[in-house]
Amino acid sequence: MRQNKTVLVIGGSGEIGSEICRELSEMGLSVGIHYVKNRKQAIKLHQSLYTPGNHKVFQSNLKSEREVRRLIKKFVAWSPNPYGMVLAGGLIPNEPWKRLKTQSWYRIFNQHCVVPFELIRSLASNLSKNSRIVYLSSISPKYGGSEKTLHYACAKSAGETAVLGLAHRLKYKGVLLNTVRAGYIETKSQRKNRNPLFRKNRIKKVYLQRAGSPKEIGFVVASLFHEQASYVANSILTVAGGD
Repeated sequence: MRQNKTVLVIGGSGEIGSEICRELSEMGLSVGIHYVKNRKQAIKLHQSLYTPGNHKVFQSNLKSEREVRRLIKKFVAWSPNPYGMVLAGGLIPNEPWKRLKTQSWYRIFNQHCVVPFELIRSLASNLSKNSRIVYLSSISPKYGGSEKTLHYACAKSAGETAVLGLAHRLKYKGVLLNTVRAGYIETKSQRKNRNPLFRKNRIKKVYLQRAGSPKEIGFVVASLFHEQASYVANSILTVAGGD
């Protein structure tokens, strides 16, 4: 059982999620590192964090309401009154819009809208007063996605609306819910699924003429858990190099 402030990071084993965990740890917060399949990376991250004994790894596939509740139950058993949660899970699809199937829509909406909603709702009653929740979104809703991420953009837009709706319903507890929209971030996934020409042309659209890094996103997300970020609520912060 933890006595200090704790934050559950959904998708903590991912590239951006890992950087969020590191930043939170450096701020002196205890981190619950969630992963779906990548146990090796989650354990490696856990061991690399400042004072590893203050943090804990949690596994869940989050495929059902029951799995969501089970994860929250385990996290709350470790930290009865958590300080907050970061929602940085879910995959970025790579499916041409002309060939999108109904199942693809369901899967992506579940990952980026339904599951975040269920996680927040399940954790809400245990949150400490003036706690924080951050939903990691994308610049995609601004443009309606790309040729291969139309459904992803729609799901993220719906996720942002769900977070805003929950913010109004949790204001009695003083919970600060915010969204961070990440721009084009150079990750292993982007390098694997996007050809060099696409990446080059995508970067040309960015005002700063470069891709962002997971660490830059991690810094902004973690900063919303700082005590002095107490007047930031119901906001969408864009970290996209001017995109």
